[in-house]
Amino acid sequence: MNSSIVIRLAGGLGNQLFQLAAAIKVADLLNIDYSNISVDDRFLADYEAKHKYEIDFIASYFSGIPISYSNSNFLSIASQYRFAKFFDRQIGSYALISSASQLLKLKNSSVKYILLDGYFQHPDILFNEPQRVALRDSLLRSYTALIKSIKQDKPTIGIHIRRGDYTSSVSASKVFKTIPLDYYRSALKRFSSEYHIFIFSDDRTLSASFAQEVNGIDCRSFNLSLQEEFCLLMSCDDYIIANSTFSWWAAYLGFSVEKRVIVPK
Repeated sequence: MNSSIVIRLAGGLGNQLFQLAAAIKVADLLNIDYSNISVDDRFLADYEAKHKYEIDFIASYFSGIPISYSNSNFLSIASQYRFAKFFDRQIGSYALISSASQLLKLKNSSVKYILLDGYFQHPDILFNEPQRVALRDSLLRSYTALIKSIKQDKPTIGIHIRRGDYTSSVSASKVFKTIPLDYYRSALKRFSSEYHIFIFSDDRTLSASFAQEVNGIDCRSFNLSLQEEFCLLMSCDDYIIANSTFSWWAAYLGFSVEKRVIVPK
């Protein structure tokens, strides 16, 4: 089908990945070529927590999804004024979608233009298993040199401590609970002492002090890009993650077949 899909990006790397997965899902449901997916990144800096387009290293795997705006003037306006948040349904040849339930209803429908404006955190929106494995293997190949330069020949636990706007933003702190360090201390007791512990965090002081406490490695000290940190976390054998889409995706895409993932309730 020669249709257009526009993703109105919001949030950081993890949320952007959910939005990309939603676009891939729509394309698969309607037999739309991935090259007809475009990314609208115009509004990422408008939110209290400002971000950039952070998933180009993954989007490029899917036939080079472009950073571009739709050729449809209506979709461009609809993205700007967030029409999908008001309608969340198909209207004639347009689909203005903000929820996973309405997205999945598009199967076998005939739509010309699709705007996705939501977070789409739903198990039926994820990549299918062949896509997940192929993407995992592609990222492993791309970041092999980096991973080998840092990791030693021992099993690793990737720990993600999420702070950032959970503590600095008044609105975010009302919604998202800050996970205490005792959660990580308790989780570490499930692992033997043979593991290397990699600490990932957006709080440089906290990651350094906690790494020292548990005899771990503060990954902030490597001065990696966000994408490199993500792929290094992916490369770990097991995970203790935060209430964060960043570490959720790293564990989901993770390289280890027999991985264990500990999550907060």
